[in-house]
Amino acid sequence: MTENHLIKLVVVMPSLAKGGAEKVMTTLLNQLDLTIFDASLLLLDKRGNYLEDLRKEITVYDLGGIRVSRATIRLVKWIRNHKPDIVISSLSHLNLLMGAIRPLLPGIIKVIVRESSIPSIHTQSDRKGKIMFKLYKYFYSNVDAVICQCEFMKNDLRQCFSLPDGFLKVINNPVDTLHIQEQAQLMQDQSNYREDNVLNVVAVGSLEQHKQYDQLIIALSEIDRPWKLRVLGDGSQLNILQELATQLGVIDHIDFVGRKRNPYPYMQQADVLVLVSAFEGFPNVVLEALALGTPVISYNCPGGISEIMNNDLYGLLIAANDCKALSQSLEKFNQSMFNKSLISSNIKERFGLDNIISQYQKVLTN
Repeated sequence: MTENHLIKLVVVMPSLAKGGAEKVMTTLLNQLDLTIFDASLLLLDKRGNYLEDLRKEITVYDLGGIRVSRATIRLVKWIRNHKPDIVISSLSHLNLLMGAIRPLLPGIIKVIVRESSIPSIHTQSDRKGKIMFKLYKYFYSNVDAVICQCEFMKNDLRQCFSLPDGFLKVINNPVDTLHIQEQAQLMQDQSNYREDNVLNVVAVGSLEQHKQYDQLIIALSEIDRPWKLRVLGDGSQLNILQELATQLGVIDHIDFVGRKRNPYPYMQQADVLVLVSAFEGFPNVVLEALALGTPVISYNCPGGISEIMNNDLYGLLIAANDCKALSQSLEKFNQSMFNKSLISSNIKERFGLDNIISQYQKVLTN
């Protein structure tokens, strides 16, 4: 294929700041076959740590630091002027905007959105939930395809928003196992990441209400074995969680590490990663921990977690919001029951770059 026949693709994002969607889109741009695609990135606000990770061949455009709610005119003009073959976006508000402006774009341009949440649940938690629900139902029907992270997400869009099955494509999130394993070795002092003769637990994610870290702290406070919890992330619930830990008398057993650019040494050195969210799309932190061979204990919450944890090889899947079962699982947990190298190799086979990127390229070339 000659350069003149490359498929001109642009990824549109609000920014490349923290977040799973930003990480996946960065990985996609870095791994696309540039003998097939002329790929570029359009940011509404050119900022974010993931910019440093982009390969130099990717051209980055900036709409001037505007919010999604004010981007309509500039976005339409940019797309009309640059005439890409395919526009792909992620994150709900931007996806809705892409659906809204789709009738204003030339019909030959294909607009694809990658859903990053569980829309029926996401709209319930939004203060404008009823309006958001109607926007999903109306604007998503305008686009050419919706990429879902898991079957649960696809079924949610089909059943709750009456979207046709034909343009809902399931592609799991990719995990770059080699990069993660290399980053995990960049540790100055291993004593920062684990303690001997205790259960070393790690939790990774924003400190927001739907992550339900309060249930993890309560569950750990009720076990008899010695333990240490390291929480990687920041958010609005930090003070509340610290107060809860103080009231339960376990604040000395918890290290609120904050957000880390490289969380992988903590994941690798932990005995177990725990996920207690009320809902998740297709949690990257679980894939990343498993890529390092670290077992996972997770609530079986709405989303794609059950599609990842489809057997006992990876850890334990327990009933959602069952704090007692969580406590019992932590009490009995024994890392030696799990084969770290087998976990890692199995995750690479299922969710590795070669497999997932080829699925993306198949959808984009079709």
